[in-house]
Amino acid sequence: MLRVVIAAGGTAGHVVPALAVADALRAEGAQVSFVGGERAEARLVPEAGYVLHPIRVEGISRTNPLKAARAVVRAGGAVAAARRILREERPDVVLGGGGYVAGPVGAAALAARIPIVLTEADSHLGLTNRLLAPRARKVCLAFPITGREGQPYVVTGRPVPPRSTERGEARAYFGFADDDRVVLV
Repeated sequence: MLRVVIAAGGTAGHVVPALAVADALRAEGAQVSFVGGERAEARLVPEAGYVLHPIRVEGISRTNPLKAARAVVRAGGAVAAARRILREERPDVVLGGGGYVAGPVGAAALAARIPIVLTEADSHLGLTNRLLAPRARKVCLAFPITGREGQPYVVTGRPVPPRSTERGEARAYFGFADDDRVVLV
């Protein structure tokens, strides 16, 4: 059985695609768990039925040197915590799903010689992916990125969960009549 640890967090923009990948992997028989912080993933991952191993990590401020220094110190502790989690989970691969949590977990995976696969949902690589990409088995891009062609880059599109709500259910949930015109801005 394939064992996968997914490191994704910060915003639903990182977590929801990671959950779509997790669901597809689980449907194929893989055992999937997550490592994340205290933001969107703290609620979304357990609600989706996955184990979430929490670690303390934060993004590196590019405007405040004190906050940047604190983030670097915290990242060191997060790498140590991630190493413990990876020893416990014994994954065959680690998926970096985006967000600042993927950095320490990716670093811990590389130190333990566990292959990493990264995903990038934006039209440019984020800091974590720029640092980890040279050592990743694959970097799955949502869009083609100039200068990011060939190995390890592959354009896969953005993973999305299957449609889970029918139009009528959504209208009822939000209190719209069947004949109301609804515009999302």
